[in-house]
Amino acid sequence: MRETHDDVRRRVRDELADRAGAAVLQVTGPLGVGKSRLVRELVREAAEGVGGLVVLDGVDRAEQAAAALALADRAGARLLVVGRRPLQAWPGWGGRPVRGFRLGPWPNAEVRRLGRSFGIADPAHLDLVVDLAGGLPFVADALCRFVSEAVHSDPETPSIALGALADLASQAIVARLRSEWEEGPAEPSGEGLAEVPADEPPTELATALPAEPPTDTLHVLAVLGGADADLLAAAGIPAAEFDRVSTLSIVDADRLGRTVAEPFRTVFDLAYRWRHPMAAEAVLAKAAAHRRRQIAGTRDAAVRADLSDRVMRTAAHPRIRRAFFPPSAAAFQARPATADADDEREVVRLVRQWACMEGLERQRADRMLEAWMTSATPGFHLLFDAEGRAVSLANLTPIATATGPVLEALLQQYTEDFAGNLAGDFAGSPPAAAPGGHLVGMLTAAGRRPAARAAMLRHILHVAIPSGRVVVSTSWPPYRVLAENLGLRTVGDTMDDLFRCGRRNRVLERTFAADSIGPWLRRMERAEQRPDPLVEAVRGALAGLRTPRALADSPLLGLPGLATPAALADFLRRGIEELAASDLPADAEAGRIMLRYFVLRNSGHDALIHQAHLSRATYFRRLDHGVRRVAEAARRLGEPYRLTS
Repeated sequence: MRETHDDVRRRVRDELADRAGAAVLQVTGPLGVGKSRLVRELVREAAEGVGGLVVLDGVDRAEQAAAALALADRAGARLLVVGRRPLQAWPGWGGRPVRGFRLGPWPNAEVRRLGRSFGIADPAHLDLVVDLAGGLPFVADALCRFVSEAVHSDPETPSIALGALADLASQAIVARLRSEWEEGPAEPSGEGLAEVPADEPPTELATALPAEPPTDTLHVLAVLGGADADLLAAAGIPAAEFDRVSTLSIVDADRLGRTVAEPFRTVFDLAYRWRHPMAAEAVLAKAAAHRRRQIAGTRDAAVRADLSDRVMRTAAHPRIRRAFFPPSAAAFQARPATADADDEREVVRLVRQWACMEGLERQRADRMLEAWMTSATPGFHLLFDAEGRAVSLANLTPIATATGPVLEALLQQYTEDFAGNLAGDFAGSPPAAAPGGHLVGMLTAAGRRPAARAAMLRHILHVAIPSGRVVVSTSWPPYRVLAENLGLRTVGDTMDDLFRCGRRNRVLERTFAADSIGPWLRRMERAEQRPDPLVEAVRGALAGLRTPRALADSPLLGLPGLATPAALADFLRRGIEELAASDLPADAEAGRIMLRYFVLRNSGHDALIHQAHLSRATYFRRLDHGVRRVAEAARRLGEPYRLTS
């Protein structure tokens, strides 16, 4: 559990009262978290009992850290240092004993309390402040003032422009960042205490530092979601700016370069898109092209996943960005669930929440939970918020022989397509298809936490892309639509209504080969139309062609001449046979594939791809072409019976 500000206050107070305590104390934390205020209050409270204590506030530059080091070497001196970085990060401090206290962000409840004190009552407005503030009191205060002004100027229909709100906060952050660049003495630390200004820096250092932090670079780095020097150069930022921006306390390093820490990244991102929309679009287009080349050139699957995340964040269609990257600076941490009692309790709670939200029969959901929990690899992943609470759960079962019972329950007649002949595997014979990838069988998140759901969706892709494939089995319509928007191919609906909810599970899949990720990302950048409902109805009917009961609820039964499942099945078979006999090579090849897969049903996709001597991409293009040709024949059965969305 994260320490509160009161916890840190109590520990620092106890250390100050201990005369035999550490000679050097430090309170650290990000910009705007409230370090200076906390230390001033503590020093005033303890003014009588802290004689000889020297307080150095704002130790955020190398020369100030050097001045603190000189003071620490004096006999009998006791220092309380306040800064954004640990002292050990500065030259000369490595190995020296320092008693450190890390001041973390406020809990969400505290930010909401601040919002209410400004007269903000609307839960949506409070959620907005919470999501953008990231728990930093300084940012929260700036946001609350702006929202409060908008609410009081028009109580009925307050107009709150998210970009303008972020722009205001970004200006306040930049003003604070100047302390890491401008020269001058440290701020006075407290009343009645010795004040020690930082020594004047060498002349050459003073002239080398610019008067302003690299604000433009910060905004571009934020809108890109992070960048290396090459990417910044491709976006028109001089290479030297990469080194300059790297010195700021709000800039972190990861394996793809430098990134702006949250909540500052979200604030700068929104501000830049609002203030410079055309420039932002140009920068994002260059970045997307650069990262697609990196994806094609790397052999590291984990790096491909990271790069894909960055492309989606910056260049995907708005409907994808809204689902995966809502405007939120909230911090989450995802990890596989363990076998300990706490994790098991959270898994059970969230599975039951999932069943309730999606209208699943409780007994069926509990039975599926038992199958997951007793599997060789349970596959549950938990997502925790910054306060350590479990707020989302997903199941990502590895597609392998050992997880056969789970796969058979969720994939039913499609199991062999993805995991081979499991019965044959158990008997020792080789599988018909190579297993691999992950099956997503459930996902749930707190209803009012879209940022939590988005974080879990991103985590799923970070797991699935390195594994090479993701398969989704879901009965929940919103997740079906999301999967289709994400470019997953619809395989079909299961034969049975697994959870007795009135909806059969739909199975969708996507392969993440190195050469297919770039085209997949480009597809998501385009504003494609919604899927043709007639094509999707034909696709679903073909998936259930050998199961008359599965055709009984097909929307195609409303077309002339297709009044019964038997008539529909006959129409589909005739359409496939006509395609296979066509003089057009593309039609004939599509017909032969459909005949083997939908009618004869003697092989899965992987085996048919091998038999047809086609690439995976060409095979599925042919299959989709055939489905669309059959849909054209259905459309010709007559108007005005055309299916509409």
